[in-house]
Amino acid sequence: MLNERVLLTLKYLWEESTADNYVTCVDIMRYLEEHGLKAPSRTTVYKDIKQLQILGIDIEQKKSTQNHYWIGDRVFSTAELQLLIDAVQAARFISRSNSNAIIDKLSVFAEPGNQELLNRRLLVETRPKSTNDRVFLNVNELQYAIAHKKKVQFYYVDYSSAKKKVYRHQGQRYSVSPFSILWNGDNYYMIGWSDNRDIVACFRVDRMDKVSAVDEKAHSKPRGYKESDYYSQIFSMYDGPDCEVVLLCQNDMMNTIIDRFGTGVNTEIVDRNTFKATVTVHLSNNFFGWLCALAGKIKLISPQPAVDQLHELVAKL
Repeated sequence: MLNERVLLTLKYLWEESTADNYVTCVDIMRYLEEHGLKAPSRTTVYKDIKQLQILGIDIEQKKSTQNHYWIGDRVFSTAELQLLIDAVQAARFISRSNSNAIIDKLSVFAEPGNQELLNRRLLVETRPKSTNDRVFLNVNELQYAIAHKKKVQFYYVDYSSAKKKVYRHQGQRYSVSPFSILWNGDNYYMIGWSDNRDIVACFRVDRMDKVSAVDEKAHSKPRGYKESDYYSQIFSMYDGPDCEVVLLCQNDMMNTIIDRFGTGVNTEIVDRNTFKATVTVHLSNNFFGWLCALAGKIKLISPQPAVDQLHELVAKL
């Protein structure tokens, strides 16, 4: 069992030592005295450090007349922590208060002197963030239901013209068998079988309210269902029928096509300036909006009913 002296030694090493700023046995003894403990012998300090190493703490050591000690592997490197923190801050589905709480926890893994760097706030403070502080509770409930093959029930939130939260379909309670939870773009989605609609449907987790797993066996996944296929189709293009479309693309749009559909996308060179891409999407206004935003660099050329639908939408605009 770790006693107070060993724990204080670990605390001191974790908070004060790096490869460039090591501590000595004398430093540890002085720290323990400053915290009300009797200064141990050098042999006791050596044994305490050995005990921490046996327990898996990466304490590096350089032997000399005054042995040098420092924490080596801190689970995450500073670069890894920065990536995680930036992702948390940028994610719209995580509320600002939840983002700050996660960042505070991640910063514990930072080397001494780097906490301020990691506590910086990116220029995303003015970016829209979810106001739903219950996202983590929702995720926990969904993960439980997925693991135990149970259904979940919840209300789905919309906003009225007065910016008030209202439940969709006059407060209808949704019943869904969750298959998976996916992070796509700026949002977190739950994919599952909707009892209300008798189809596989997609729901934003931050728009779900009063989520609870129920003691009812979940609907099985439809034959042929592949999460990877569904994920590649829903990039903000859900709520429409599946449709295989052919896109005529300028050559400098290959990065855009691969970013959206992956390197396995079916493409064919047309001429020196263009290529075709054959992809499956959910045919919806969001898909058409994506095409419009590309200002003609990617054109929908078939099937004809999909082309006609796009022209009708443009005419309305």
